Amino acid sequence: MSGLLDNVLGTLMQDQATEKMASKFGVEKSQAQSALATALPIIMQAMKRNASTPEGERALENALQKDHSPSILENITDYLEQPNTSEGSKILDHVLGGKRSTVEQFVSKDSGISSGIVDKLLSAAAPVIMGALAGKKQNSNTNVGNILDSITGEMHTRTSSKEQTIIEKLLDQDNDGSIMDDVADIGKSLLGNMFKK
Repeated sequence: MSGLLDNVLGTLMQDQATEKMASKFGVEKSQAQSALATALPIIMQAMKRNASTPEGERALENALQKDHSPSILENITDYLEQPNTSEGSKILDHVLGGKRSTVEQFVSKDSGISSGIVDKLLSAAAPVIMGALAGKKQNSNTNVGNILDSITGEMHTRTSSKEQTIIEKLLDQDNDGSIMDDVADIGKSLLGNMFKK
């Protein structure tokens, strides 16, 4: 997969970066990779939804301009020594809203690590995602909504309709927990595996 998704996953899944995250949060490297690969398409779809209104798009544009820099990707191992999980948690709250817990539980069940550790991993990764998006914005002549449309459009070409439905259900459902049953239907880490095709 090209573009921003490859940029973020490639950066976070460098051996040195993944090993640092896995060691910091007490999980296996493969589990950290699985959790990140499964969570990223969900987060990107949620960002697209947030930017689908003029107000949401302006808020994201302002955040990228004021608070995030693509330089974070150039020094990823240094950043992961002391990841800004507080800032990352705020990003996840804004992007996922009331669905954050459900998404983290889903990623937990899919990757085999606790939802508490998933929360820490995603909070560490969120500023990296925003930094990559800031870089994409700087290097293009289009708005962030169009960038997210392009990213999620490409993502859809690499996933089955069932996998796309899972993402939509995660972001739409009323937190009743029923979505957890769908993990077995799609198979362990299928959402993450789309990046390996």
